[in-house]
Amino acid sequence: MRYLKFVLLIIIFIAHLGCEKNTIENEEYKIITFFVNNVVPFPLPVPPSDPRENHMDRELLDSIMKNEITIGIFLEMRSYPKNIEPMREDSSFINLADNFNELKGEKIIDLSRIKQNVNRTLIGYDKINTKNMEYNDFDVALTFSRILINKDFNKSIVVVGEYRSELAGVTTLFFLMKEDNKWKIYKKRTLYIS
Repeated sequence: MRYLKFVLLIIIFIAHLGCEKNTIENEEYKIITFFVNNVVPFPLPVPPSDPRENHMDRELLDSIMKNEITIGIFLEMRSYPKNIEPMREDSSFINLADNFNELKGEKIIDLSRIKQNVNRTLIGYDKINTKNMEYNDFDVALTFSRILINKDFNKSIVVVGEYRSELAGVTTLFFLMKEDNKWKIYKKRTLYIS
């Protein structure tokens, strides 16, 4: 009888670990899906010089977001090679940023787990080589660092690269928070522009 209880406890423990890993992976794919579905199909118009003018109303932005877009996704999520500093004015991300700096190794993105909008076509790429890429294959390419999610599944840090051509790219550090069961950008910091 004791042996049976011991085996049952081990099975429950293994099932719990499997569920937690699955939950983390599910949240990672929700975050990737968030970025895929919110990338703008083409660069937005230049804002007016007078900041009081509203250069982009919601209706125009919604119509732009309905355009067909092909997105190249680099399938390898790597740890970000440099230490990141959280915003000092927000202590809630300090410990998470320390853990983000500790992430090692790679993960491979499974395109079939991304729930993109119908106007989004995804193409997977194995290698990141922004210098010799054929930018005619897609409208925008996205790269993702490893994604760190806190144990409460309500805060996350990720570095996302967005490339439209060899000389039109940006790498951004995102601090995300989950509100109403949806990931939203809390703060961001541009790391690199080409």
